[in-house]
Amino acid sequence: MNTSMLDPPSRSPFRFKRAGDIKPRPMDWLVSGLFELDGLLLIVGDPSAGKSFWALDLAACIATGHEHHGRAVQAGPVHYIAGEGHNGISRRLRAWMIRNELELGDAPLYVSEVAAQIGDEVNTATVLEAINCTGDTPKLVVLDTLNRNMAGDENATKDMGAFIACCDEIRAAYGCTVALVHHTGHGN
Repeated sequence: MNTSMLDPPSRSPFRFKRAGDIKPRPMDWLVSGLFELDGLLLIVGDPSAGKSFWALDLAACIATGHEHHGRAVQAGPVHYIAGEGHNGISRRLRAWMIRNELELGDAPLYVSEVAAQIGDEVNTATVLEAINCTGDTPKLVVLDTLNRNMAGDENATKDMGAFIACCDEIRAAYGCTVALVHHTGHGN
């Protein structure tokens, strides 16, 4: 076989690798048996189903090293980009602390004051800069909700592609997991 076909096209990062040359990496669980570090996670459900509370619970567990519903977590910093419900976040986190008998005062859990409007290089760079200003490299970045943190139309393929590319840029910058909180439609 002509191996020159496997050489990358000039100036393009796109290429193929022979299947026999792909070596499996050991699992690097962020939440044991549930999902790995360095991935893209979608938390999706009906409106008012508790997605944001679940995402905050996950964020607080990782930031404190507390198990997540019986599963070990890889402890580390979490950056929570809140696009809505800022008033309720402090109450939800307070409820989490009471329920788990833990304090979040010194935990590396950071919550944004506004949505991010991710979808272009400028806004993504702003998010990366804000994360860097905390001095903590995240294990998890949460975008709650996709709709509120996305620049553009979530139903437009081009806009969604740009948004996901920016999420991948954040993931690649830190080797972290990026979690997107997203509503299902209001109809069936």
